[in-house]
Amino acid sequence: MSSEDVLIVWCKKEQDFLCSEIERLETGGLRTFKLVGPGPIETTFSTVQKLKAKLAELDALLINIGELP
Repeated sequence: MSSEDVLIVWCKKEQDFLCSEIERLETGGLRTFKLVGPGPIETTFSTVQKLKAKLAELDALLINIGELP
């Protein structure tokens, strides 16, 4: 397997993982928090936004190397 093939396989696995995490976060099955001051602050929305940005980067990379996501 070439190094490009390994990269493609990894990108697709990472896409699947990110999609799964985004779904869990958006449906309330998972939440994220940040500890600030006297108590935790929910950061689920910002986490979803960060994961979607990472997913978009992977999509762009795969498109760039000729592998449609």
